[in-house]
Amino acid sequence: FPVTINVCGVLAVMITGVLLRFGGTLNLLAMGDDFAQSEGVRVKSTRRFLFALASILTAISVTCGGVIGFVGLIVPHVIRLIFGDYAQRVFLRTDLDLALCCR
Repeated sequence: FPVTINVCGVLAVMITGVLLRFGGTLNLLAMGDDFAQSEGVRVKSTRRFLFALASILTAISVTCGGVIGFVGLIVPHVIRLIFGDYAQRVFLRTDLDLALCCR
């Protein structure tokens, strides 16, 4: 059991790091596909990649947390409402708040 949590934790940190690298791209996508494409973002492939990462991160959250994983699905939406849509700030704040909630 502890090994599973360690593996989940390492994977979650790695995926969060990748998502942080895509923070600016996510901000461009939030402004619309046409705008993002005009700024050089490959919209279709980037969106597929980010959906895959988000799905894996969700699966990790639910696997390690069980019912608490549901909190992991709700907290990012609450954080976005409170702190705005800036992607990198939302990622970091969500990780901190989830760590505090699920401690």
